[in-house]
Amino acid sequence: AWLTLADGTPLISGARHGEGTVVFVHVGAEASWSSLPLSGLYVEVLGRVLRLARGQNAAPPEGTLPPTHLVDAWTAPATHAGAQPLPAGTTGVSAAHPPGLYGPPTTPYAHNLAPAQRKVVPLTDSRLRGLSTTLYGDTPTRVDLRPFLFGLGLALALVDTLLRVKALAVLLLVLLPLATRAEPFPPAAYNVQLGWISSGDPEVDDITARGLDGLSTVLRARTTVEPESPVRVNPSTDDLGLYPFLYWGITPATPLPDAKGAAALRAYLEKGGLLVIDGRTARGDAPQRTQAVLNAVAPVALTRLPDDHVLQRAYYLLRGRLPGRLEQAPVWMENRSLPSLLVGKHDWAGAWALTPAGRPMFPLVPGGETQRELAYRFGVNLVMYALLGDYKSDQLHVDTLLHQLGGGKP
Repeated sequence: AWLTLADGTPLISGARHGEGTVVFVHVGAEASWSSLPLSGLYVEVLGRVLRLARGQNAAPPEGTLPPTHLVDAWTAPATHAGAQPLPAGTTGVSAAHPPGLYGPPTTPYAHNLAPAQRKVVPLTDSRLRGLSTTLYGDTPTRVDLRPFLFGLGLALALVDTLLRVKALAVLLLVLLPLATRAEPFPPAAYNVQLGWISSGDPEVDDITARGLDGLSTVLRARTTVEPESPVRVNPSTDDLGLYPFLYWGITPATPLPDAKGAAALRAYLEKGGLLVIDGRTARGDAPQRTQAVLNAVAPVALTRLPDDHVLQRAYYLLRGRLPGRLEQAPVWMENRSLPSLLVGKHDWAGAWALTPAGRPMFPLVPGGETQRELAYRFGVNLVMYALLGDYKSDQLHVDTLLHQLGGGKP
């Protein structure tokens, strides 16, 4: 808005548009709404608007126009002593009528060269005022294209050879038998990785994955064990021997393993893998389903974990406290000195689980954060036991083990 009333109502507005300016006067030609068209201000406004024009002459001048703004050949302001007023009908510039603007400043008339004066003439030595010149094009120049054509042919031949070699290589890859392609090993083949078996409940599985991820974080921070991110395993299809530690949360809807999966789990236990079965999850206790899983996987006699077992001192001294989200339930194991099967109903994964922001997902009852610290310590002991067994009774290698733990000389 260029001109407004006191309340902001626009009277005149304008804006640049392309190479010109568009101006709107928001009043009629009569004074029914505004007296602006009848005022002297309106005449001044129109004069200022006309100054925004690009100086194109709509019609030849009428009468005689005095010189207002004269220029030289390079459009710079100039003073011409012999300049005379411009009569109507004058065409072309001259000493008496040099180029420039004639007439009133509000509506000047641009006086330029006439079309007949705009001629293109050859440039001669006399016009260059003594400057030296060099002319081009008098003698035709021949360009030998044979080297370029030879190089282009050589490049095309090289590209053709490369394409043929690439096509042959692709053909050989297609014809190679699939049996010769080596399958990549999972990360657990190169690094420690905690595994877990699906409970059949997506929510519980998510808690289990977050729980083992939280336990892996604690292991990396407190021990020399640096596990990869935990992974879900399928006993029927995956190689369980790659995972020293497996966690299985049981819900009332947990599916029983098929014959192949049950046989794989029994072989895993016999070869020293540690399977932790937790009969309590976010869905509550599942005693009947836990017993059905044990009958399918490991129908063996269980005994209560003694307070002096190596699990109580594999890394931390726990003195019988092995809590998860709950603390009072006992922990059961196979009836042998180095068991491969542990059974409880503590929801350990729920105690270890962290949110994406790194905060605990659930409160612990009744011990709060002290209980959570004990749950983490029990998880660390579980992994150390799965990796090392009862190393404290291995007197033959005690010096080497102490050195690996930073507590002695090799």
